[in-house]
Amino acid sequence: GTFTASNYNITYANGTLTVAAKDLTITADNGSATYGTAFTVGAGSENFTSSGLVNSETIGTITIASDDGATNTSSVGNYNIVPSAATGGTFTASNYNITYANGTLTVAAKDLTITADNGSATYGTAFTVGAGSENFTSSGLVNSETIGTITIASDDGATNTSSVGNYNIVPSAATGGTFTASNYNITYANGTLT
Repeated sequence: GTFTASNYNITYANGTLTVAAKDLTITADNGSATYGTAFTVGAGSENFTSSGLVNSETIGTITIASDDGATNTSSVGNYNIVPSAATGGTFTASNYNITYANGTLTVAAKDLTITADNGSATYGTAFTVGAGSENFTSSGLVNSETIGTITIASDDGATNTSSVGNYNIVPSAATGGTFTASNYNITYANGTLT
């Protein structure tokens, strides 16, 4: 510049460089489970993604939990997977403004097959079909659940005047017991009336 340093008694006063924390977002991965199957949440390095780390830093693990308390008995639907407590790796948490973003646990319906029992009748003898708990078997129920009754009908209209042959026994409308139908993908399988 235009000044001559020897003409001055120079005092230098420090300024302050403020290094602010960097924004960091940690997002729990989404997950899925079938109704009746346990979904385990917990610490892990493979259960999240991050955005905002600098200097090639890494996060070791985070804690992951379900704030909805999702278990193997949780109904079909969506539940939050909640991340917290990032630690380990090479990053220092105090250098970041950490935001945690939930993932979603999707509990899908379980496959359930309900099969009408086979039946037999002699020509000229009435065969009664209807609701009952003893006229079917099921495969796929979980959590010790039960089905109360189903509706059973003959879609061929078999009666005491029906000719010798085979007719479908058609199950439908499972209800009662301890199961909740919406937690299952229900398939009904016909039985055979001979």
